Amino acid sequence: MNAHGFKVKDIKANFGKFTGYRATNANIVLNDVIMSAFAEFHLKDQSLLAFDVRWRREPENLHTVYGVGDIFYDSQGRVILNEVAPHVFRK
Repeated sequence: MNAHGFKVKDIKANFGKFTGYRATNANIVLNDVIMSAFAEFHLKDQSLLAFDVRWRREPENLHTVYGVGDIFYDSQGRVILNEVAPHVFRK
């Protein structure tokens, strides 16, 4: 548990409940995109570029700490996350 009172695995489990936003033949699963975006803000990198450099240098952190299977590029993530209505994250 971290200082905010949540566990990363619990957040991943809740994000895993989001369905209906991706085609069944999509190459990148929505949960990986959401967890990558969460990791980006949770790690508080100075910029998207800094985050990109970090995961390229240390991909095991995204895999082990945040449970991300497939790492994507930022532009892909934006397109994918634009399909999800923001209100589903507010719970």
